[in-house]
Amino acid sequence: MFWIYVWVYIVLLIAIWWFFFVARHHTLKFKKFSTNITPVTNILFVLLIILSVTGLLSIFFLWEDTQTIRIVPNVETPENYY
Repeated sequence: MFWIYVWVYIVLLIAIWWFFFVARHHTLKFKKFSTNITPVTNILFVLLIILSVTGLLSIFFLWEDTQTIRIVPNVETPENYY
């Protein structure tokens, strides 16, 4: 299950970073129309790096490799009919 979480996280990161690179391309293309577009995308770049690293670290360090289902041996229970 751990590797499924890592795989899903990586797929989501690929999608988010793809949108960022498209936005970055448009930033470079339309740089002369706004003075705020370059600093905003630089801040977004730093935030995406921080969130990517902390998300992956949280998956690795918060993962508990314990069994979530407890198996109880078969115990005879008395049959009570009401």
